[in-house]
Amino acid sequence: MRVFNLGIGGDTIRDINARMGEALARDPDMMIIGCCANDIFKYNEADGQHTKLSLHHRQKLWPLVLAKAKSMCDKVLVTNGVVLVEDYVGQDGNGIKLVDYRNHLNFIEECSRKAQVEVCMIPETLVSSENFSHNIHWNAKGYDRLTEVFFSKLQQLGWV
Repeated sequence: MRVFNLGIGGDTIRDINARMGEALARDPDMMIIGCCANDIFKYNEADGQHTKLSLHHRQKLWPLVLAKAKSMCDKVLVTNGVVLVEDYVGQDGNGIKLVDYRNHLNFIEECSRKAQVEVCMIPETLVSSENFSHNIHWNAKGYDRLTEVFFSKLQQLGWV
């Protein structure tokens, strides 16, 4: 099995949609799509403002990305990428409300079910300061834990 990591930190589902051609051109046997919090919290460098993808854009783009992935690859797994257990407030005072995050997770899970895409949500038990840097981004130890979670799910599905 060949593995390609085309993930870019800070991406939204809009960014993933824009790069689907690049991903699918590699003729993958399996795709793991991880995106969540940045859909509802995104820093816009052009004007220095934090912006959220509108609900309309999220409702349009998630099913589109999943359909593109399924059209080229039978094995598609969606994950949330980050775990919040409380409101997140950045150093600048902007952030993500836990209720918005959880509503978005529910939406992603619903889209995945409709698209017949497997889901592997990262368990809240991984939320520990030893797994994060800056209270939100995974560190090396956190990525090791994520690898264990994903590999276990792939084994459970019989994909590896």
